[in-house]
Amino acid sequence: MHLSEIIPLLAGAPEFRALVDTLQGGARAAWSDGLTAPARALFVAALRTEAPARPLLLLVPSAERADQLAEDLMALGVAAVQVYPQLALPTAEEREHAASVAVDLGALRDRLQALRDLLAAAPTVVVAPITAALQPVPAPTHLRDYSLQVRPGDRLALDEVARKLTAMGYERLPTVEEPGQFAIRGGILDIFPVNEANPTRVDLFGDDVDSIRAFDAGTQRSLQPLPHLLVLPVVAPADGDAGDLLDYLPAQALAVVEDPRQVESRFEEFCSEHAADTGETTEREARRRLATVAERLRRHTALYLTLGARSAAWDHAAKAFPFTSHVVANLGGITPALQAIEEWRHSGWRVVIASDRSERLVELFAENGVPITTQAEEAAAESNARARPALCVHGALSAGCLLPSLKLALLTDGEVFGTRKVRRPRRVVRQGQRITSLAQLKEGDHVVHLQHGIGVYRGLVQQNVEGATRDYLHLEYAENTRLFVPVEQLDRVTKYIGSEEHPPQVHRLGGTEWQHTKQRARARVREMAAELVALYAARQAAQGHAFGPDTPWQAELEESFIYEETPDQLTAIQEVKSDMERTQPMDRLVCGDVGYGKTEVAIRAAFKAVTDGKQVAVLVPTTVLAQQHFNTFSERLAAFPLTIETLSRFRSPKEQARVVKGLREGTVDIVIGTHRLLSRDVAFRDLGLVVVDEEQRFGVAHKERLKQLRTSVDVLTLTATPIPRTLHMSLSGIRDMSTINDPPEGRTPIRTLCVERTAEVVREAIVRELDRDGQVYFVHNRVETIEALAEHIRRLVPHARVAVGHGQMPEERLEKVMLDFYDRQYDVLVCTTIIESGLDIPNVNTILIDNAPHLGLAQLYQLRGRVGRSPRQAYCYLLFDPRRMLTEVAEKRLEAIREFSQLGSGFQIALRDLELRGAGNLLGAEQHGFMLSVGFDLYCRMIAEAVKELRGEEVTDFTLPPADLPVDAHLPATYIHDDRQRLDLYKRMSASRTREDVQSFEEELRDRFGPVPDAVANLLEILRLRVAAAEAGVESLAATGEHLTVKLSARTRLSEKEITALWGSAVARRPGWRWVQVRPDRIVVELQGASALAAAVAVVRAVAEREKLLAAAKRSASLAAAKRPQRVGRGWS
Repeated sequence: MHLSEIIPLLAGAPEFRALVDTLQGGARAAWSDGLTAPARALFVAALRTEAPARPLLLLVPSAERADQLAEDLMALGVAAVQVYPQLALPTAEEREHAASVAVDLGALRDRLQALRDLLAAAPTVVVAPITAALQPVPAPTHLRDYSLQVRPGDRLALDEVARKLTAMGYERLPTVEEPGQFAIRGGILDIFPVNEANPTRVDLFGDDVDSIRAFDAGTQRSLQPLPHLLVLPVVAPADGDAGDLLDYLPAQALAVVEDPRQVESRFEEFCSEHAADTGETTEREARRRLATVAERLRRHTALYLTLGARSAAWDHAAKAFPFTSHVVANLGGITPALQAIEEWRHSGWRVVIASDRSERLVELFAENGVPITTQAEEAAAESNARARPALCVHGALSAGCLLPSLKLALLTDGEVFGTRKVRRPRRVVRQGQRITSLAQLKEGDHVVHLQHGIGVYRGLVQQNVEGATRDYLHLEYAENTRLFVPVEQLDRVTKYIGSEEHPPQVHRLGGTEWQHTKQRARARVREMAAELVALYAARQAAQGHAFGPDTPWQAELEESFIYEETPDQLTAIQEVKSDMERTQPMDRLVCGDVGYGKTEVAIRAAFKAVTDGKQVAVLVPTTVLAQQHFNTFSERLAAFPLTIETLSRFRSPKEQARVVKGLREGTVDIVIGTHRLLSRDVAFRDLGLVVVDEEQRFGVAHKERLKQLRTSVDVLTLTATPIPRTLHMSLSGIRDMSTINDPPEGRTPIRTLCVERTAEVVREAIVRELDRDGQVYFVHNRVETIEALAEHIRRLVPHARVAVGHGQMPEERLEKVMLDFYDRQYDVLVCTTIIESGLDIPNVNTILIDNAPHLGLAQLYQLRGRVGRSPRQAYCYLLFDPRRMLTEVAEKRLEAIREFSQLGSGFQIALRDLELRGAGNLLGAEQHGFMLSVGFDLYCRMIAEAVKELRGEEVTDFTLPPADLPVDAHLPATYIHDDRQRLDLYKRMSASRTREDVQSFEEELRDRFGPVPDAVANLLEILRLRVAAAEAGVESLAATGEHLTVKLSARTRLSEKEITALWGSAVARRPGWRWVQVRPDRIVVELQGASALAAAVAVVRAVAEREKLLAAAKRSASLAAAKRPQRVGRGWS
């Protein structure tokens, strides 16, 4: 049974019917007194069933209440519910000075969708906080005039469309990846409307719209056709052309105002905060605006929901309809909850439980002998009985309520279990850019050529050789020597990923130094791989404790997780459990971006160990993190009889002694602590699992102690420093690693802005975050001026509570500041980079980093990762001093961190410093040096080869054979204008290995850029030829002058019979060429009018089908022999 089926219980109540009759009878306003917040969603849902086609606006006091009410309405089955969010809009001063302001594009899209639906009088339900409802928006006429609608068959002039889109606030770029961007390529228009979740591709035939398709911003491939396109403007309204949400309310709409007094109070508070900051608004002005709102609502039917006295401003004379409802407190666990339910049942009440865990709930009721059903009919059939069974319905509400007039107790998981699933908003989130995007070379970048070593990329150049136009990579080596690499050989060239501070040495073309460097690195890599393989083999041979299968308690713990697990998280959990159930000691590394759910993996592993009678040690690098982990573990495991302790400086010597004694005697199940846990005086009665958080932050001695532990107990290591995927793959089979790449549901990428540091930017960023009840980090890495900066912020934002934290403070004081900030006793923390790996605080969603150019890329990435831990849009401001000139390196660093802002970009994008740090942590400092000498990609390839060799596996280096043919084969600049796009496509083209790869590449070109010109068709044909040549065992194809030479690999030498069959085949005698040489290792063809490409295709096909030709030759010989006269005796037959 669904939760929506309980709505008729309220809809049939006499007091509800009286209210509905009054509103339908033409009354302009009514009051409903006595409904608590949990009951109001049920009340509104019942109202909705009475007039499902009527637009409905719900005005509520806060953004949190808007989210909660919308979630409850959706859970109750109400359709077309949307939240109208608050949006940080630029002030007039910012528009005048063109200051960079972060705009939450997801919130903008939601607002535009709501405005569009209300303007069309669609049957929508819009839930709006009062502060959002009164924010300025384009007037309805402006929204109509500054919109673009396109349908198939329409005529479009792309120049005019480009001008209009620019006026609407859209940015023209070569590739569309974010909302608010558009691109024009020939007859194709790509646009990402801010009102849509995906970008759209409009394909024109001449000036006529041929098709409209949605496409994926990550892959740039089309998804599905669309019947039409609507593009709404990005730009905020100009002064004097602004309205608000109420201007869009249709005449027939119903407006519901929840708690009018709270609405007034919240709006006045909001205005007074801004008055203190900007002097723009006063409390009197706030009241005047609210009075105007009340007056405008009188033009519609309005309903006011309240618990107490009415406000004079909101139609206080209208008729009132009293309801009585009560909030249900947390019942204190399953046993007290069952007792309360039994009391309600035996008092004749109907008990309905809305649960996400209905199966477990039914089991618990059955175990305790309490009647429960999931069928409404069964509950109704026993309605005459004094104690009807409880009814369990599938669904989740924010809280339960009691309705005495209906004798209805509506409960949720929160009241019964003590916890409930958090329903995070579902947003379409694009993953980080493909790894090939990172490899987009820029002129001046260092590159590694497999045969020639490290050089400098000087651009993509076009050259005409023997009448054929081709594209080449121009590489520069020592002594100004140049190398031109055909684009089809791009798989031999990789971007050098190494130290940002120490550029690599450029090699000499034809010199021996590169070969020596490769040999040295390969030898050391082999040694390292041999050690890893030996360690893995030793661990496989060792005997440890095999934990048993999951218990019912384990299932109960996992069901109580309030979030939805991501696929990667579930995979990591299963891999850890499988390791624990084997007899070999586990040594698994779980790697995931900050806030991606690694701690939950550790909690489930720890619980599995404890329920099997073992103790668990959780080792963390700082006392503050120890305290946070203790809080998290204690909260998650509160329902179970476990003893959890901490061991760190937070505890007194007496408390530490008690914990150490408990560990020795076995009375402590889980201990969480710093390196104090590795002290010699700490002994365990029966240690089964060690969880290590960020092992690289411990010293050498501590790591040696951990290495000893690894031989006897299971070890689970957690890290947020990205381990590169290429390295992960290279080590597969000798290092157990789990990677969590999936962002949690509802998480959005951090919007990153590089802006000049001004008082206006700082104040606006802080005020906007505080307006949504959030907190702010301000990173300033100079201790001597940090107090002065904090005082400056206090003057800029007087109502903000500002604290200071830095590494030179006494540790106890610093820890107290951090924990007070965690407890929301401060709004802004002005600090040094000590927060780089600090507390996980979901309420902090804005970070300002002062003098950002002075910090390294890895530091910037880690600092930015301190925000964005919740479904709210997070912002990172990279501030620089406008009076100082940025160096080229600093500018590149800021651009990289701004560009790679997508979720999981620590994995999807190879940020150089981070990847090297991750690889260095995993493999050690000595290997780090060899990695720098040959570049990261080649180093990973060496590791993979060494591991395969040591394991007795075949090492293959599969590359397509080169085809040097005098044919125009390239991506013309007239077809793809952007050089970086062309290079990216060439890079991906060079990675093609199968016919399917080539077909997919061609489909993408046609989809993104339109019909292919001749030069591109030739390029694709050559690519198909090379794939077929590789399958046939051809080593190379080259045409010089009038001759085509096809060389065969050692494994494809032709036999004498095959040579004879090829000579005699029809292809050898075809007009247009003449075969002049067929040897075991090559075929040479003289071109006599035919193109080299056509001849090459024919020869490769003949080589591939040589067995068929040989069989055909045998059949021909047999037939000839059969027809030849046979000699009988002395004559002929």
